[in-house]
Parts: sequence; C-alpha cells; structure tokens
Amino acid sequence: MIKKILKITGVAMPFVIHFIIMSAILVLVLVNIKYGLEFDLIGTEYSRLVNGVYDMIYFLYFGSVISFAALYFSYLLVVRWVENRKTKYSNMGGNK
Repeated sequence: MIKKILKITGVAMPFVIHFIIMSAILVLVLVNIKYGLEFDLIGTEYSRLVNGVYDMIYFLYFGSVISFAALYFSYLLVVRWVENRKTKYSNMGGNK
C-alpha cells in the first residue's frame, strides 16, 4: 500500500512542483504590473492596455500549466509502453 502511494506521489510531484512555481511567478508578475505598470498608465491614453496585459499573463500561465501536464503525461505513457515492450521481449526470449 505504501509503495503504491509513493509511486503515485512520485508521478504527480513534477506536475505539482511546476504548478507551485508557475503560481509564484504569476503572483510576482501580477504584483509587478499592479504596482508598476498600472500606475504609470493610469490617466494616459494607454490605460486600456492594462487589461490586455492581464489577459495575456493569464493565458501564458494556463497555457504553460496545460502544456506541461500534456507533455509530462505523454512522457509517462511512452515510458510505460517501452517498459511493457522490454518485458514482452524478455519473456519471449525465455520461452526458447
């Protein structure tokens, strides 16, 4: 039981770490925009760009998390497929 829990934790940990790191970066970027760029642009003709910048940052964040998850789980599928093929060929060699 413990071995199964450790295996699931090991598989999920890179995704969780990526999610935490990207969330921290998102918070830092949004704070920087809120207290830097937004104050500079308020009262100018470019103040409407702030919402566009926020939308772009959210899009990049969720795109990064989703693409990392897709690539990581496809990597896990390929590794499992290769391990199954190795097991199949090693079993066939023992039947001679």
